[in-house]
Amino acid sequence: MQASNAPSKSSIPFAESGTKNVIPEASQISLKPGAASFIDGFPPLTMTPLAAGGVPPTGADFNGILNFLSSAIRWGQAGGGYKYDAVFAAAIGGYPKGAILMRSDFTGHWLNTVESNRSDPDTGGAGWKNGMAGVLLRTSVYRIISGLQQVSVDGGAFTSLGGTTFSTVAQTTRTDVEIISGGGGGGGTEANGAGARSTGAGGGAGGYGRSIFSGSLSSIPITVGAGGVGGLATGAGSGGMGGSTSFGTLLIAAGASGGAKGLTSTGFPLMIFGGTGGFSTLANVVSARGGNGDYGLALSAVHGVGGSGGASILGAGGGRTAITAGDDALTPGGGGGGAAAAPSTGGFSGGAGAPGLIVVREYA
Repeated sequence: MQASNAPSKSSIPFAESGTKNVIPEASQISLKPGAASFIDGFPPLTMTPLAAGGVPPTGADFNGILNFLSSAIRWGQAGGGYKYDAVFAAAIGGYPKGAILMRSDFTGHWLNTVESNRSDPDTGGAGWKNGMAGVLLRTSVYRIISGLQQVSVDGGAFTSLGGTTFSTVAQTTRTDVEIISGGGGGGGTEANGAGARSTGAGGGAGGYGRSIFSGSLSSIPITVGAGGVGGLATGAGSGGMGGSTSFGTLLIAAGASGGAKGLTSTGFPLMIFGGTGGFSTLANVVSARGGNGDYGLALSAVHGVGGSGGASILGAGGGRTAITAGDDALTPGGGGGGAAAAPSTGGFSGGAGAPGLIVVREYA
């Protein structure tokens, strides 16, 4: 059988507006000659020849039973299910193993794991389990794009709408949150005279934290840490600090510090130390400090490089440079690379640190 073999559907049950009887479960033989019931169907009298005193079945009975059956079929065609029914459960001797019932709040389903089960799953009855347990319901990714904090839901386009708060959907029982703070900017360099060199250090990477929360969450403020700005060439500024990333007050990661500025020097070897990686607090699963920025190094007036940015848990920061501005970090939370200037060149700006990231996964 193939999907194309699906039968046609009807939006109304048989005899919706026609004359019909409500078919009772109990026998009507002694109450109403010829009347149908669920226990007897059409009784023997309707199968007895008229000449022998038989009674023909009525059209209203036919309409009634076909209406009952087609109503159930329509409900199933619409994807409808049934909640726990104590009277029905008792009448059938309990629900069979493998039966699936709707939760009473219509937010999921119960799966029966035992035979002849009469217990109520909505009140903690034995033998039932959440039929959607462990199912991934939704994934929300929060980032800073073009200076704006935005969110993407289940791989959709990033949008500013809803990008600053988070609430779980109704079926969520467990929420898995991962955060990365902003990476620090790389250090800039001064302009050099003849025989002088200057190298900026790389910025540190953002810290990582992961926590799992039970139950529902409502209106949690979301803040994605911005990347630190690269140190300016003017005055050989140090790289800016990365911003903190926070999931309300439940999970926070401090931003990384920027790389030190590169001052012009004729004394070698010259080493400028990088920024310190950020760190997450309050995580109940795991915390990891971001990588420190690499040092700016000059061995002589003609041999020197800016420090590479620290690596976040997702990958490398900005790379090393020889005679140019620092390399911007592209990986979330990565540190910006330090600039490097050669003898008799102007100063250069450090690379920018990358903004952080928040990923939220909801499970039933």
